Order: sequence, then C-alpha cells, then structure tokens
Amino acid sequence: MRKLLLALCCFSVLGVFAQQAEFQKACAKYKKVQSVTAKCQRVRHRTVVAQDEILYGTFQMVSPDKVNITMDGGKDALDMQGTSFTMTMKGKPYKTSSKKNPQFKTFQAVWESILNGGTDLSKISDLEMKKDGADIVITITPKVEGKAAKRMMFSSFMLVINGKNGEVKSLRMNEKGQNYTLYTFSDFQWK
Repeated sequence: MRKLLLALCCFSVLGVFAQQAEFQKACAKYKKVQSVTAKCQRVRHRTVVAQDEILYGTFQMVSPDKVNITMDGGKDALDMQGTSFTMTMKGKPYKTSSKKNPQFKTFQAVWESILNGGTDLSKISDLEMKKDGADIVITITPKVEGKAAKRMMFSSFMLVINGKNGEVKSLRMNEKGQNYTLYTFSDFQWK
C-alpha cells in the first residue's frame, strides 16, 4: 500500500512538472516582446436575464505587469497594473489591490508569469493547471475565508492559453450561482 501511495505521489508531481514545462514553452514568446494587443469579445451571463450581454473591445498586455481589457469605449474595463486592479462597470471605477483583496493575489501572479515567459506557478495552492488538447487551462479558486469571502465578487477564474502559440484564448470570471463573465481574444499582434 505504501509503495502504491508513493508511486501515485510521484506521478502527480511529474504531472505538475510536465504541465509547468508546457506552460513555460507556450509563454516563452512573451520574453521577446514588449506588448501584445488583441480584439476582445465579452459575454456577461446572468441566470435571471434571458439574453446575455455582449460587448466588443480590446485586450492589451504590456511587460512586465500590465493587463488591460477595455469594452464599450472605456465604460467597461478591467485594468491590472502590478498589484493595483480597477474594474470599471458602466463608467464607474471600482479599485482594489492584490495586497488588500486576496482573491486577486493569484490572478496577478498568473498574468505576471505569462508576461515574464511562464515563471514557475507550481507552488501556488489555489491554482490548478491542466492540458486540454493543445490548450493549457489554468483555474484559480481563491481560498478566502471570513468577511473577505462574503465580499468576494468572483468565485473562480479560468484562463485558457493556446499551448502552441502562447495566445491567451479566453478568461472566464465565475461569480456566485451560475453567473459569469467570459472574455474571448482574437487577432493577436505582438510588438
């Protein structure tokens, strides 16, 4: 029994290292560029509303730690600059930071890792990385307790990266219940 458990642990650890290696390979391209821009579609799904809200905009990543998604001429946006986060909804900005708001700590670490060529994420406990065909799927489920858990806007984040060319295909931000916001990205330009 002990040998079986040891073997299972070894396979699990090897799987994590293999996925990390695939992630680093996919993100290596980011080391050679200063910025990346793409087109973006945002779908906001609310279970109590019959039709999803769809907006179009732009997506930009700038090394070493800036990510910006802008929709509807800036009336809706998600902006990360280092530890600072600003979410603009219907023209009203809401600011937080990964230092004050633990649900964004791993979210920030993942984006910075991508921008820096796929730095090691294997030691982050609230992150799961797996392969899905050619894609790398990173799921972040923040471990937040107490009062902070009640104020959490998002229950999890799912980022899909094309394992062959490093393009971020989508970002899904899950909320309470079955509500979510899904960003899909296309037409990448690397500079």
